[in-house]
Amino acid sequence: MYIILDPINDTTKGITTYSNLLYKLLRKNNIKSFLIKKRIGQNIKEFYRDIENSINLTNHIIEIPDSFCYLFNAKASLHIRLHGNHSLLQKVQGNKINEARQIAESEKISLAQTISSPSESNYLATLDFIHLNKCLIFPNPVPIKLSSAKYENRDIEILFLGRFHRLKGVEFIQKIEKILHKKILIYTESEVLFQRLFYKFIPTTLTKENILSRSKVVIIPSLFESFSMVKYEALSCGCKVVIWDTTPCSQAELQMGVYTAQSFNIRDFADKINLALNDNTVYPYKTLAESINASVIENIKKIMEQPYGQ
Repeated sequence: MYIILDPINDTTKGITTYSNLLYKLLRKNNIKSFLIKKRIGQNIKEFYRDIENSINLTNHIIEIPDSFCYLFNAKASLHIRLHGNHSLLQKVQGNKINEARQIAESEKISLAQTISSPSESNYLATLDFIHLNKCLIFPNPVPIKLSSAKYENRDIEILFLGRFHRLKGVEFIQKIEKILHKKILIYTESEVLFQRLFYKFIPTTLTKENILSRSKVVIIPSLFESFSMVKYEALSCGCKVVIWDTTPCSQAELQMGVYTAQSFNIRDFADKINLALNDNTVYPYKTLAESINASVIENIKKIMEQPYGQ
């Protein structure tokens, strides 16, 4: 049995989105699997302790994210997925690194039967904080198809979707608007309060799928992304996407409406938005998504075939 543990259980966070997509994909491909989510309001340490006390973990593969992995103490065959190392993300944002947590995570990760990362760039960046002797590189599962609304009929030109945090590059939004002389609409479930005076927010009473199906270009100006699920959600809805060249992006995606700007060059980012706005091409995204998901299944099967403790 392949057991996925979601210690976050927040649909606005990437780990929960990933866990839901992975579980759905595994079940679709007849792989025996189970998804266990932390209860809303439950402490992560308590969640992991409940798992240890209530489930016989023998002969199962347990997948947990690198975030808070050091709190999981059960003897089990672990697959730790590197979604984005905490110390790395703190450094990118200019925050103080919790050295004790970094050491604890490093020790736990080094003992895992399997370690994997959704991109090579995330793996290499993680090496600055955690020593890894082995790491599988394979993508996260992605949505296949959410919308086929025609590009030319969309009433939202430029959209920022996701957490309204510094890590996601919100500091660039107004600078880009100034160059383009256009407003960037923001769809977020983060607490924004006084920021509403300076930015244009879309009501969250509308669904994410509805907003994406009405958008032409989705921007992802993040300071760091290990994979960027927003990119694939946008592509699945027929949107064009603009990212920095530091965000993981395959050659195939560059042929699917993804535009990359020179890292943190705001003028270049604005220029790429204009190119994307004028791109009316309908790309065969479904083919790309199916290929990505096939790679996920192939790698999960390899992990499950490993002898316990190897």
